[in-house]
Order: sequence, then C-alpha cells, then structure tokens
Amino acid sequence: MRTIYFYGIDNNIGGMEVYAFNLIKNVLSKTDEFKFHIISQFEDFSFKKELVEDLGCSYTIVPKRKKHPFKYLKAIKKILKNSNKEDFLQLNIMSYRNIFLFHAVKKSKIKTILVGHSTNTDNKLNYLVHKIGKLFYSNLGLLVANNKKIIDYFSSKKSKNYKIIEIGIDKSKYQFNKETRIRIRKLFNVSDNDFVIGQIGRVCKTKNQIFSCKLMKKINNENVKLFIFGKVLNKKAIDYGNKNKLSNIKFMGEVNNINEIYNALDLFILPSKHESAGFVLYEALENGCPSIISDNVPTDGITSENLFIKELNMHEWKNEIEHLIKFPLQRNNKNITPSIEDEIKKYIDLYKSI
Repeated sequence: MRTIYFYGIDNNIGGMEVYAFNLIKNVLSKTDEFKFHIISQFEDFSFKKELVEDLGCSYTIVPKRKKHPFKYLKAIKKILKNSNKEDFLQLNIMSYRNIFLFHAVKKSKIKTILVGHSTNTDNKLNYLVHKIGKLFYSNLGLLVANNKKIIDYFSSKKSKNYKIIEIGIDKSKYQFNKETRIRIRKLFNVSDNDFVIGQIGRVCKTKNQIFSCKLMKKINNENVKLFIFGKVLNKKAIDYGNKNKLSNIKFMGEVNNINEIYNALDLFILPSKHESAGFVLYEALENGCPSIISDNVPTDGITSENLFIKELNMHEWKNEIEHLIKFPLQRNNKNITPSIEDEIKKYIDLYKSI
C-alpha cells in the first residue's frame, strides 16, 4: 500500500479543507491501494476526528512555521526523507510563499503533486514572494488545478506539466426539498413573503461580505433578508452592518447543515474578489437556487440558466437583485455542475500513474 503524504489542512474549515476532506474520504472509499498521512502545523486541524478515527489516516504535527521556521523546515524534511520510494506527496497550496516548505520538498526529492487553489494577488509583497518562489519551485512536480487560470498562476505559460481536474460535489446531498425549505425558513423566522439571500464562506476580505452589506443598505427593503454563513476572520462587514443598523443582515457563523440551508434561499450570491473554485456555487446551483456571482469566480464545468455573472459594480448588482425580487425565478433542476464521482476517478487514475 502506497502512502500519500498530504500537506495543507489548517484549523479553519474553508474551501481548501473541505476539498481535502472530501478528496481523501472518497479516494479511500473507492480503493485500498493508498493510505494518507496528514502533515499539519495544527494539533486541532480541520476534520481531524473524521480523518483519523473514521478514515484511519495517520498524521504528524510539525512546529508552527511563523514561530519556529527552522524547526518546521527540519521536521518536514525528516518526514519526507523517511518515506518509501513508492510514496508521494500532495501539497494543498495557495501560492509559493512558503519557501521553507518548498525547500524541504525539493531537498527530499519525493515525487510531488501540487494542487493550486488560488490566484489571490491582493497583497503586493506576498505576490512578489510568490513570483520569486515560482522561479525556484514551479518544477517540483505535477501541477493540478480546477481551471487554467490557476495553472497559469503557478506555472510558466510554456509548461505542459499540469492537469486540470474540476472539483466536484456529491450531488445527492444538494437536491431541493420543499419540507426542508419550510423547516429552515421557520427556524430563521422568515415568512413566505420574505426574499432570502444567502452568502456562504469565511467572512474575510477576499469573500467580500462588505460588498454584500453595502448592497443591502442600497436595496433598503425590509422584506429582503441576507444571511451570511462562515467563520468570522474579519469584522469589517459586521461593524458596517452594526453602524448602519442593518437589522436584516444576520451573521450566522459556521454551521454543519449547509446542504439544508440552500433550500431556504431565494438567491445565492458570491461577490468574491478572488475564488479558486467556489464550489459553494456548484452546491447552490445543484439545489436549483438562482445565483449571482462576481466575474472573479471560475465557472468551469457549469451550465445554468439561473446563473448571473457580474463585475463588482454596486449599481449592476442592485438592479439585478431588485429585478429578481420583483420577478423571482423558479428553481431550475437542469443545471450542470461538476460531479465528485468524475473528480475522484480522475484523481485515482492520476495517483496510479505517479
């Protein structure tokens, strides 16, 4: 049995962590040719119980990179150098900024798959470090991403050492259910006359919840409610809502029944400044929910008549939402979204080829 060393699961449940958990769980359910060993800086890494107790993954906790960079480097080098020849490493990465990690990988000479998840260039200094790291480490192994834009961010345009695998979802979990809609809306204390908008994702600058809050102020309709789900990493949007007394905006924090939440929504929005996959969009569309997204969100593998793509222009978003409030769309079950079954098959085939 070959070991896949897997790096890139933090202690915040976000898109990268959900991706990692779903990938590992589904690969192990389909084949017994591989086992996973998690490498993390966090003793309480996301989905630890499920990964370790339920799925049998082993793990090693390494020192925090920012506090003990050289101990961190030494620990990772030791793990990888002790691996067997047939084993390989999968890196769950946002950029090449973690120079210590990539140096350890290069020194170990382990076969490596790099899965890119971002094209985030908000911070000029971080982007500069990423570009420098790209010069030295972009040839570490096979690069995998769910769209070409991410491939270009991590590799030179001349490189052919990459593979596109779309991130899929378990479609059976996101089918619309009318009884669930009634139950969740009752729980949220919203009536049949209320128009419920939902946004899902960590509350932070990149996910751009402040844009959503400003939209609600401009729409200024007491029957329109915005529910924001996700761990709060930045309070700017909350402070804006409180300052402007926007009582029709609710920050719900992290919840464990997101698949049910979509049923209660009349509209899903995703005004992200950057997005690697935005598979919450796949989930919303699979539920049949009309959706408005920014043009920063990739739509590879999607076909939908209920999807509206807009630049981050407040006036355009306001007009579109007010039109949908006045002329609400019926849920559409003809949406095409990427499937987890197709994704897992492609990954297993890839693992076998390494």
